[in-house]
Amino acid sequence: MKVLVVYHSRTGHTQRLAQQLAQALGAELATIEEQRPAQGALGWLRTRLQAALGHEPPIRPPRRSPEGYDLVLVGTPVLGWRLAPPVRSFARAWRGRLPEVAFFATSNGADARPALDELRRLLGRPPLAELVIEAEAVGALPLARGRSQLRQFVGRLQAWQQRQDAVRGEAA
Repeated sequence: MKVLVVYHSRTGHTQRLAQQLAQALGAELATIEEQRPAQGALGWLRTRLQAALGHEPPIRPPRRSPEGYDLVLVGTPVLGWRLAPPVRSFARAWRGRLPEVAFFATSNGADARPALDELRRLLGRPPLAELVIEAEAVGALPLARGRSQLRQFVGRLQAWQQRQDAVRGEAA
């Protein structure tokens, strides 16, 4: 069972969560990077404006193509209730071409539901599972609440992996 974790992270919170998920699931990692990365205060403002307006900035091809994986986890920071613009670009580019998916997000208190709903619409499919963790809690994981959420999310994906492995074993 091949699993890929793709994510965008500007501050490092989503990256740390992606790394923890990849380790727990034995997955490979790939970043979603803008062709022209947003840096500094003006970059932060540009990213927020792009998120609010639904822009899709050009992104670099992922270092690991999602093709050939059985499950792709897509991770995003939540920016004012919206999807990170590079993740929006990734989702539109890969619509209808991804295998099973799961979503994870980091948030600074904003409701992540609109961002994850947008990701579902853009990819054209529902996720196997979703995880939202407060950004400041990521560095301190495992916290009681964060650890429980993380454990449940990983558990659902591992159970799915086991079912898929069993089906493949029966077919052989």
